Amino acid sequence: MRCSNCNNEISDNSKSCIFCATTSSSLPEDEDISIEQAPPRPSSTNAPTGTTILLSFIGGVLLAGLSLGGYMLLNGKDGDGLNNLSQETLELKKSDEVISDQDLTQSQPSVDVNIVPAQTVDPTVREDLVSRKEVTVNEPMLDAFIIPSKMDVVYRGVDNHISIIVPGYSSADIQPTISNGQIQKVENGWVVRPGKGNVVSISVSTSSSNSTPSKEVKLRVKEVPDPKPAFGVKTAVDETIAKGELIEVEGVFARLDGFEFNFTYEIIEYRVTMIVGGTPLEQVVRGSMVSSAVREMFGKAKPGQKVYIEGIKAKGTDGTVRSLGTLAFKVT
Repeated sequence: MRCSNCNNEISDNSKSCIFCATTSSSLPEDEDISIEQAPPRPSSTNAPTGTTILLSFIGGVLLAGLSLGGYMLLNGKDGDGLNNLSQETLELKKSDEVISDQDLTQSQPSVDVNIVPAQTVDPTVREDLVSRKEVTVNEPMLDAFIIPSKMDVVYRGVDNHISIIVPGYSSADIQPTISNGQIQKVENGWVVRPGKGNVVSISVSTSSSNSTPSKEVKLRVKEVPDPKPAFGVKTAVDETIAKGELIEVEGVFARLDGFEFNFTYEIIEYRVTMIVGGTPLEQVVRGSMVSSAVREMFGKAKPGQKVYIEGIKAKGTDGTVRSLGTLAFKVT
């Protein structure tokens, strides 16, 4: 059958209309109303019931809420919503690209050269400080750092061991040159042997075809210092010697204290002089050891007598001969 209010078809057993909520009590219980007998359907101009108005109001509120939420999502508080989000995303992406480019772009390392003599210093020049000469030049010239171990000095007549380091190059690629002397590659670096002049100049280049040699670094040249003579254990600072010690002395020696280069001196000649009973006695010794004739002289020495070791000469590893002066002792 049909509803008498909205004219929609409803079940015969229904007590009310599911469309307009009209109950069947408005119809006589004992009458059977057919479709043709049902009251005409109200026109659309009729006002809706209270329930319909409530449902429409709730639907409108929900729709308005969804619309407002969508607007805020798209535009944000200040009207920039997703636009700001997109802009921030783009900026982060650009920042990542810049960082990535910086990581991939690396400046070429500067080329440093270190030349380091490996020996120690003559005590007579110990007051000199470690000297570091640094030359900074534009590419492609090398930046050279030549650093002697103690000072900017090399010694004539000895092997001055030098270390040369050029970052980015192996030792096989390094090509040093020297003025006034020789430089030779050895197992652990280079050896410099100065010539006759007072200065040597060292520059460094590499096997690279576009490498320009570094600026020259000058090093002073010094002679190996003279050794100090010693009569047994007695030196020039000692003034006396016991008779028993005089007889037991083995010879005259050259001491090069504080000089750690591989350099030695050997006594090649000296002269012993004594006055015994008013008569001068003298013996010349070839080599360093006390001769039997000299030992016989020492046996005649009396307390208070002077013993002179004169004309001492020493020959160095480089072949040069040095005169070391005189030693004098009073017998006690």
